[in-house]
Amino acid sequence: MSQRAPGTFAGLIDGTFGLLRRTWNTTLLCGGIAFLPAAALYGWAYGRVFAAYARVAPAVEDAARSPVFAMAEVFLWILLAALAQGFAVLFVRSCVTAQAAAAVRGVSIPAAAIPGRVLRRAGGRLLGQRVLQGLIYTGIFLAAMVVVGIVATVGTGVSTGLRGGAAASPGSAALPFLLVLLIYPAILAAWLWLWVRFSFTLESVVIDGSRARQSFGLSGSLVRRSWWRVLGYRFLFALMLGFAASLVATPIVFFATIRAYARYLSEMVQGTADSGSLLDMFRAMGSGLPVRLAVFQYLQGLLNAFFAPVFMTLLYFEMKRRKAEASRPGGRPAVPVVPEAPGAPEATAEPGANRPAPTAPPEGS
Repeated sequence: MSQRAPGTFAGLIDGTFGLLRRTWNTTLLCGGIAFLPAAALYGWAYGRVFAAYARVAPAVEDAARSPVFAMAEVFLWILLAALAQGFAVLFVRSCVTAQAAAAVRGVSIPAAAIPGRVLRRAGGRLLGQRVLQGLIYTGIFLAAMVVVGIVATVGTGVSTGLRGGAAASPGSAALPFLLVLLIYPAILAAWLWLWVRFSFTLESVVIDGSRARQSFGLSGSLVRRSWWRVLGYRFLFALMLGFAASLVATPIVFFATIRAYARYLSEMVQGTADSGSLLDMFRAMGSGLPVRLAVFQYLQGLLNAFFAPVFMTLLYFEMKRRKAEASRPGGRPAVPVVPEAPGAPEATAEPGANRPAPTAPPEGS
């Protein structure tokens, strides 16, 4: 049977499945506990959205007040649920990454000792690193919004000047929209470039003990000459996980919403649908949807925790190996860091393979 090269995408996938027998208990222990309250809060928050909309919509029509303020509390709960889910993902991914790195290095750590070890050694730095990364993304987003606003304002002024106060033509009215549309790909490209460049910030903190600010430089140095490779590997792996998650999500979401949708569509076909029918559909969705969404979020979190941290750990070691190989004189290949068969016993060296060669006896002895 042919064995795939460790540095290829197929080799990393094989290595990920090979390391699962060393990391599954850590994933179940940490993810099974951390994802439970986060998923419950997620399902409850989104259930309140449907219930609140069905309850607020008639009141908004009667009181003529903005629905934004009426549902502000509900969306704050959604933000809180997203924050809880983010902390849970950060904790579980860090624990599984530490266990996977220990397995690659041939070290055995009990699953129960991993959470305390990660929190004690890297907890504060991980939080600091995530805060810095969030500030970077927020700054770029705000800067992009400012640029879009300036361009839209300038474009409106230019189109107004071109028509000289006359009635707006379709071309001049669409000028601001076209300018914003041209800037959007640049914003997307900047976000994608940062997403790839910051691929290994967590791994550098958990595995190599980097500081929060140093993790950005280390991740960037690993990605610098392999940006497209890292993008392709992460994109393909995300597609695989997304397909697996869809197999879980489709039946849950389908059976949670099909009855309400079918009832509303039948009323639309008969011509009896009105605003009350739409509100009835939201009420029907909100009754059983929270539990189903919580189950889906819980299973999706566990699925990602089983595979994503292990894959990114192996990719991190592979990129470090490539960097070391590139820095060697003459480009001599470095010793592969990623094992070809994770968990398999290491090959023993032949007797005398590491002994120095015997020197010839001096003449005349």
